[in-house]
Amino acid sequence: MTNYATTPSTPAQPFTHELNPLKGFQSLYAISKTFNLTNTIDPSTVKAGMVVYLTNNSTLAVLGTATPTATKAPISYFLFNNGQDFDTLGDWGNVIGAQAAGQTPTLLGFSSLAGYELQTTEFTAGSYATGDLLTGGSDGKVVIPSATGAAIICGIVTDGLTENEYLGASKFLTFQACHFVRSTSTLWS
Repeated sequence: MTNYATTPSTPAQPFTHELNPLKGFQSLYAISKTFNLTNTIDPSTVKAGMVVYLTNNSTLAVLGTATPTATKAPISYFLFNNGQDFDTLGDWGNVIGAQAAGQTPTLLGFSSLAGYELQTTEFTAGSYATGDLLTGGSDGKVVIPSATGAAIICGIVTDGLTENEYLGASKFLTFQACHFVRSTSTLWS
């Protein structure tokens, strides 16, 4: 197993992978959380705008949304940072210094419990219409959930896909953050 906590940092371009809070973040009541990744996740694969949830010990993040149980529905968080940005993981020889073995990036996430309207570049390719429900795939990208089965819903599409002003062909997905459990193919069963 590779220990990614000892890998040097190579930041991504700030406009390649984004999470843009359009509404709700500037409030004094904004809900955000800092946490670390599990050391089995390569920080270079973690991008701003991805969805994560916290493991049982509430300190390590895993990509995607959790599978709900009768007693648990972990909160989803949308990442504000890339996994190898200098403010999350030190570079070898950088002023921050190299990370000690066992350390992983410290990331900021916006809670799906808050009333944010967000734009992300990290979504599974497809068509998205206003009102579509969103969940997180195992790769951390937001996606429309399958038609049946339990799922943690972390967003509802508001404006669909829009152009990324910096990357042209690249798009943003605009959605309202939310948190509820769909127990079957319907919201109430």
